[in-house]
Amino acid sequence: MAEKAAWDFLKTPEGNKLTLVTILPAFIVGPPITNSEGGSVQYLTMFKTKGSESPQSPLGLIDVIDVAEAHLRAAKLEKIESQRFIMV
Repeated sequence: MAEKAAWDFLKTPEGNKLTLVTILPAFIVGPPITNSEGGSVQYLTMFKTKGSESPQSPLGLIDVIDVAEAHLRAAKLEKIESQRFIMV
């Protein structure tokens, strides 16, 4: 919904001066930044404790470093405005 609202805003007089690039990562994993176990850590722990090496359903795991790199590249590259990048 938020992404659609952003694309719709570009069609308004206030938004037509802006450009937009969206990066849509799948399930982001990486080292936690706090001592608390967030949802992603709990989710991955669930598979480990059930004896499964990986989820039984398809799941695109994206490392947080790769997501950060994608944002940096998108900010620096020219001629990618109005693009939508899906990371899987």
